[in-house]
Amino acid sequence: MYMPELAAEQRDRSAEQRYFTIDHDQVSFAGTSRVHGELDLADAIDLEDAVRRGAEQLAVLGNEESLDVRRSLAVGMLARGQQAIEFDTAGVVSAGSTTRSAPARQIVLYVHLSQAALTSGDPLAPAWLENAGGHLVTTGQVADWCGASAGSITGTTKITVRPVLDLAETLHSAGYQPSPTLTEQVELRDRTCVFPWCNRPARGCDKDHIVPWESGGPTSSDNLAALCRRHHRLKTHGGWTYTMLTPGTYLWHSPHGHTWLRDRTGTTDLSPPTVPSPADPPDQ
Repeated sequence: MYMPELAAEQRDRSAEQRYFTIDHDQVSFAGTSRVHGELDLADAIDLEDAVRRGAEQLAVLGNEESLDVRRSLAVGMLARGQQAIEFDTAGVVSAGSTTRSAPARQIVLYVHLSQAALTSGDPLAPAWLENAGGHLVTTGQVADWCGASAGSITGTTKITVRPVLDLAETLHSAGYQPSPTLTEQVELRDRTCVFPWCNRPARGCDKDHIVPWESGGPTSSDNLAALCRRHHRLKTHGGWTYTMLTPGTYLWHSPHGHTWLRDRTGTTDLSPPTVPSPADPPDQ
């Protein structure tokens, strides 16, 4: 049951828990310091995007360090105001263009709201937000992230509104590859890899044909599911099978006779008592 007062209380408490610390008390022999903190979701998304772009740009410039090292170097670039490195069409850095003003915040939110929430304007109305790990939030929090709250600086946020998709509608694509709309529907419906106990985000997963394409399986909503690459291979080559009972609900069978139900609430072991349960969950 959704309790708006509790959601508002949790929101305020979470805001008070935000912090950002750079620990210089235990500097390593390599001359490194630890950084840790808890940020507002929108700020964390912005920071993650800036660090990712910085790491990519360092690679373009010829830096051969690992991704983790390049990400750490990108944080230093941000600290010195190097928020972006401009390249011309040939990939050459333009003189004097190593810094630029901060871009407008760009946020893509997948928000699920009831009709009542849309018409009432109640800031405590519930909303399910994909970017928040699938947790319930309030519409007031969504407004704050979009810079729409009182006192926000106008012009600093670019809001992208996606068309509403019916997650229960059956969509079809003519070829093997699903259309962008079908892909997005599967990602929003499944949210994560649908293999038992796996929680890898669906946006980074393969879109598996439950009934293989070469066996006549269609490229459609009722025959596609999100599987991470590892579990996709396990299903293809490891003897695992599964069926879709309803949109977002899957029944899995292992090669050893175990059965699991996987849905949005998690994984349920349906193996009969006569079949010993494995000592460990399936390979993830």
